Amino acid sequence: MRRASISLILSLIVTSLVWGQKPWQQLSHPKAGEVAAHFQSPPPEYAVTVTWGWDGPIIEEVIIWDLDLAHRRGFRAVTIEAGYDMDNAPYLTEGWFKLVRFAVDQAKFRGMRVWIIDEGKYPSGFSGGLFSRQRPDLRMIGLSVTERINTENGQSISCDHRSKP
Repeated sequence: MRRASISLILSLIVTSLVWGQKPWQQLSHPKAGEVAAHFQSPPPEYAVTVTWGWDGPIIEEVIIWDLDLAHRRGFRAVTIEAGYDMDNAPYLTEGWFKLVRFAVDQAKFRGMRVWIIDEGKYPSGFSGGLFSRQRPDLRMIGLSVTERINTENGQSISCDHRSKP
């Protein structure tokens, strides 16, 4: 009896997870005819996206303007790239997430989808400088060449850089 109950619960959980997913969240293997039928006008989840750089002060009016422009030009998906000089809503702050929510709602109203590049600009993995500001002790350290000394094969050299200004 206990084994049957566990099996029933597991099957209900799996079923709810599968049916709760959107089509673009599931792996699919469409037939050639299905692909051909949607090739010219794919669903927004599979449509061409444009990178939407959020540089400078992004406000709701800018989001509406940009989405309308992208939609008029035939884009059905946009990819937000967090930018620089967003003093009103810096990357990963509560204000930034509120603007993302607003953008998603506005895109949904237009039948569009929103993707997010999670970098905060170059270099990759630095969260727009947030990581370095919060943990300066873990910043990347690099070496740079400040002096070149030409030597012959087997020649020894000695340098004392402490004496240099």
